[in-house]
Amino acid sequence: MLIPVELSTFSFDPASHVPVIVLRELCGDRTISVAIGHSDANAIALKSMEVTSESPMTIDLVTMVIDALGGSLDKVVLIPGEEKGTCQARMYVAGTKGLNIIQCRPPDGVALAIRCRCPAFADEALFIQNEEDVPEDQRLRQTIRSTDTLDFGRYYLE
Repeated sequence: MLIPVELSTFSFDPASHVPVIVLRELCGDRTISVAIGHSDANAIALKSMEVTSESPMTIDLVTMVIDALGGSLDKVVLIPGEEKGTCQARMYVAGTKGLNIIQCRPPDGVALAIRCRCPAFADEALFIQNEEDVPEDQRLRQTIRSTDTLDFGRYYLE
């Protein structure tokens, strides 16, 4: 089953110090983390903060090529990778010759989904895999980090 997801936040994997993006399901509070490179993190962060760069980034060029060829990005889907704990991405590009499914790196797929304002989905198996891989103490930390402090109400100092 495919679950709609959105970019929740950026973080670092505490074990490997690799940047990760955290994707959250739209109709729930489960998350998955996707390891990304520093340049990928930069590209996604710039777009999510609506900052434009002086010259187009590679991800912008891909978007311009899709547009120039009369295509559009319909959706991006993250699926489990062949190795445990990894994932792959597929871009669904509608063009003049029909729908094309293009395999890509997960950070590229997420960055393109953000650029093109198209939906992103994650396979249910990624959420299950994520829950199995995270020790109980880290699950508690994730829950605390993802809790909105406004859930506890507003307090005013007088």
